[in-house]
Amino acid sequence: MPDRKPDRRETPYAPEAAAPAARAERLLFIAAGRLWAVATRQVERSFYLESLTPVPLAPALAAGLANLRGEAVPVIDLAGLTEGSPAGRSPIGRRCLLVNAGGSLLALLTDEILRIVPTASATRLEAESPIAGSAFLHDGERIEELDVERLAQSIRQAIRRAGQRAAAGVR
Repeated sequence: MPDRKPDRRETPYAPEAAAPAARAERLLFIAAGRLWAVATRQVERSFYLESLTPVPLAPALAAGLANLRGEAVPVIDLAGLTEGSPAGRSPIGRRCLLVNAGGSLLALLTDEILRIVPTASATRLEAESPIAGSAFLHDGERIEELDVERLAQSIRQAIRRAGQRAAAGVR
């Protein structure tokens, strides 16, 4: 079977091709109006969300499911976790980051993808967000570093609670 040509709307990121120093690099992005960072080794690629399948009884942070090459991938709106309700604008057409959370793929809705920054010598701070593993200072600005495994666990817990409420007949 011939290799599939990359979709022009996808931006691949090949962590295995990155220099060893990439382990100390973070991708900066804005989501839910906040500045976030994620380890570049966890980023698979970015893409523009073209369609979204809603999931009944899903928690606020789960915007729905995206079909990526035949695989259903949860689309996460960080506003649903940090603010308690998803952002008001439609997710269609927004850029997403596809991240690997310990073998599970998650698509993070973003407002903007900024740049990659080195963090090996960054001043580490305690995280303020429940989904951040730590924070650091970059150019004098505090940046929360998203812990994608913690985020995936929060999503699983929220889905489990929603399922229990549904089974109990509570809305």
